This record gives sequence, C-alpha cells and structure tokens, in this order.
Amino acid sequence: MNNAWHDGTLDAEIIKVGCAGDGVQITAALPAGLARPLPAGRYFLVRCGAQSREERLSAWSIYARRALFAARVTRLDADRDAWTLHAQDDARDAGVAWLRERTPGETLNLLGPLGNGFPAPDAPQNLLLVTDSLRLPLLDTLIHATLDRGGRVTLIVVAGEWADVGLETLRSALPIAAEVRMAAEEGALRSHLQETLVWADGLAVALPGLAPAALANWVRDARLRVEEGFAQVLMQADLVCGSGACLACVVPTAGGGLTRACVNGPVFDLVQVAGGR
Repeated sequence: MNNAWHDGTLDAEIIKVGCAGDGVQITAALPAGLARPLPAGRYFLVRCGAQSREERLSAWSIYARRALFAARVTRLDADRDAWTLHAQDDARDAGVAWLRERTPGETLNLLGPLGNGFPAPDAPQNLLLVTDSLRLPLLDTLIHATLDRGGRVTLIVVAGEWADVGLETLRSALPIAAEVRMAAEEGALRSHLQETLVWADGLAVALPGLAPAALANWVRDARLRVEEGFAQVLMQADLVCGSGACLACVVPTAGGGLTRACVNGPVFDLVQVAGGR
C-alpha cells in the first residue's frame, strides 16, 4: 500500500530488510514513475521511530530524518516499482537501528527522491566507476543504464572497512558484462586508475575516503587535465532537511565557497569541488 500525504511525503510498504555491513538495505514498494531522472546517487529522507500518521505527530524520540540512498529499482506491477534503499553505515545511529528492526508489511514514511545524482549516459561510452563493496549498490542503476546503451563498464572496488568481499562474490552480484578490479590499498587504487583513466569516457566515484583534490591530481596525471563533465563524485554530507535550509549538508567548492549537497548534489562534477585544468 502506498499513500501520498498532503505534506509531500509517501508511505512505502516494506518488502524486504537486509544488512549491508553496519548499514541496512530495505526494499520497498513505491509508485511507478519516480525513477526519472536516473536514481543513482539520489536519496530519500525517511522518518524513523514512527510509522502511522498518529505516531508521526507524537513520537519524536528520533526527530531527524535519515537518508536512504537509491540502489536497485525493478518493476513490481503496472502501478508500483520495488526500490532497494541503502542507509548510511553507522551501527551507533538510533535511526539505522530502528530501520534494521523493520519487517515486511510495515511502512516507511519517505520524502523524495531528492538531490542530483549521476547523469544517465546519452550515448555508448566507456564508464569507469570507483567505489567500495558497501556503496556498490548505489551505482546499480548507472551500471545497467550504461550497458543498456551499448557501453562498457569497469569497476575498481576498494576493500571496505566492514565488508571482506571477494572478487567472485562481487562478480556474481553484477552484470556479466561488467569488468571488476579489486584494490586493497591506495597504491593499488592509483595503479588501476593510471591504467584505466587514459581510455575512460567518464568517471563516477562513490568513495568517501577519497579526497576530491587527490582524485583530481590522479586524473591530471593520466589525462593532463580535469575537464568539466568527465568525472562525477558522490560527496559525503549530512543530508537532513532535503531543502538546504538547515545548511548541515554544506561541502566546500573549488573556488573556496560552500554549496548545499542536499539540493545541488550529493553528486557533483569533480571540477566544481576540486577545480579543473
């Protein structure tokens, strides 16, 4: 059951709940048609600690909404899609703990989808992706969109802090056409990038531990310059209100200013956050 409320939120019925490291993944039914533009990198804000309208008006033990990033989207029926949503990984967070305790048939109150994600390819291209095993699901729709356009996908997966995932395990969860490379430490990551950046038509990065300035330097080493439109980066930010009003989500830009990640991101062009040329 999906209900749209006058406050712009949606109630989504939970289909499945699973763990991802210290985070949580929830598959829920949402109205068809929300997956445009491409969901990769976009997010919902979920109300934790309350499900019914009455609870949402009175239960404030977890008052701030938590971000759920869009992962896979599949069709359920003519009117509904099944969205797999990924909560940020913080085992100490009360909101994540509440989400982990949900069961199929319960509902989530969502606001979204919000933000700017990774752009969908408009032509065949060689796309290079850099992520870790925990955030790999966030790129699922981008991977499939690229392959559906006749493009090529190469992933460099950095060993995550919580997940010890082998190469064969990763490959089994990905389309057979996707090439996967593992990087256990920074030296291996840089080596893979030096080899692959020279032929890549585009770069998508979802790896919070990789500073945009360092990434930009590696791109320059391989391609001589950082050009606008080549590289997109999912920035780590506190996504709280979804409108930019609270300013909790601000991230630095290359010009020395700040920008609101919840509305202008959380995916940014590398030139905007690290500078070009």
